[in-house]
Amino acid sequence: MQQQSLFTEQTSPEMEFLQSIQEHLEHEVTEYAGDPSILRFVQNANYVSVMVGTSFAFSIRLQGKLPFISIQNANTDLIPVGSNTRKSTSQGNHTQILLSDAENISNYVDFMVEVIKATVDRYPSDWNCCSRYMECSDAKHCIHPDRKFALSCGYQKILRSGRIFYGNNRNID
Repeated sequence: MQQQSLFTEQTSPEMEFLQSIQEHLEHEVTEYAGDPSILRFVQNANYVSVMVGTSFAFSIRLQGKLPFISIQNANTDLIPVGSNTRKSTSQGNHTQILLSDAENISNYVDFMVEVIKATVDRYPSDWNCCSRYMECSDAKHCIHPDRKFALSCGYQKILRSGRIFYGNNRNID
């Protein structure tokens, strides 16, 4: 006789939604940061947080009376015009985009991608540049093969902004 568990692990609606767009989000992370494995979904009691490395990007809650997307206040300039928002009551530095219903979240996929990009841009820099700074300058982007390691490079962020300090493409005096 086989044993069956009385407790079956169910996937939350938030996790199901994120898994349905995971390939799209990973593609964007790869294009922007080079390594899709830095994108993580963290299931909490009533919501799922999306993390880029160790940095919070956004969270979504689709269950309950009031579904929402929560972002840090630093990203409020990315909120689409006409979105219904409020300041988070539990986290003072967050703003919630209130959804009319759980299905409404699919209208915000492009917004979520922009928040992920902004999170990558704000990822803490552990150093300013590595030994490849000349090659990166000539390529106009980071060429370091270890993309997780490169995420912490400050010069990579400078290159993404269009400023180049070294090499053939130098545009800063």
